[in-house]
Amino acid sequence: MQNADVTSLQTFLSATPAWYPSGLVTGYYGSLTTAGVTAFQTANNLDPVGRVGPLTLAAINAQMGGTVSTGTGTSGDVYAPIMTPEVVTSSTNSFTVSWTTNENASDRVMFGTVWPFIYASASGATAPGYSTTGNITVTGLQPNTTYYYVIQLTDSPGNLQETIGKPVTTT
Repeated sequence: MQNADVTSLQTFLSATPAWYPSGLVTGYYGSLTTAGVTAFQTANNLDPVGRVGPLTLAAINAQMGGTVSTGTGTSGDVYAPIMTPEVVTSSTNSFTVSWTTNENASDRVMFGTVWPFIYASASGATAPGYSTTGNITVTGLQPNTTYYYVIQLTDSPGNLQETIGKPVTTT
């Protein structure tokens, strides 16, 4: 993986040489970044898996610190919503993604036929309002086609949780 999110992650990790001794900020998620994430996870009593999942992302967000403006004051909520593994079902020209979260969040599924896709030009489907359950059906797809999707969850203070692109194939 190589993108701006990896650059941000490496910048965060490089602030603590014990986690990321190379300090390289390349935007490429290779063995050095994996080792840095593993060291961060170990230092924060998380499973040392070397990937940034919901719990690791929440810990990173918490350590980046500060408070979040809600427009009507400030909130101490600096944690992104944590989501359960999603369940995906597909049909001839649609797929449905379902999950739950630990707090109310607005939900969006972005998708495309290539990965990585450019977010600005990706198609998307959004659920109305805030909820702890997500269930979005993407329709109008081509049969027998592989699509890649990303789930974005945002709580009311604006903390964002996002999955990494995953494939789903219509039947």
